[in-house]
Amino acid sequence: MRNDIKNHLSVVSTLAPAVHDATLNGDDVDLAGYDAAAFVFDIGVVSANGLVLTLEHADDDGTGQPDSYASISADDLDGTIPTATTTTDEAVTVVGYHGIKRWVRAVVTDGGTGSGGLAVSVVRAKGRVKP
Repeated sequence: MRNDIKNHLSVVSTLAPAVHDATLNGDDVDLAGYDAAAFVFDIGVVSANGLVLTLEHADDDGTGQPDSYASISADDLDGTIPTATTTTDEAVTVVGYHGIKRWVRAVVTDGGTGSGGLAVSVVRAKGRVKP
């Protein structure tokens, strides 16, 4: 039996590909059933500076839904969250997550003038059950 890598990974979008020019919380991503995760930032053309990307995580609220989100500290990340500026655009960056919370998401915040194409996905890995 082959041990295909696709049987141990699941990719989920938290910020869908779009031109972002306003503050937006990404979709909730449930890490239950996975022992590893990484965020993939795909930053396209940024036409105006001012967008700030952050990552948040939350415990389960007891009903299978996320509780209050909080910023993920640098201690729980393997890598650096990229900046979305006109001089650092058109790049893909992977940042590992080794926190212990069940839920994660990306957030894009607009400082008032930002505009740029970007997407953020979460690669859930080391699945205990095939996705």
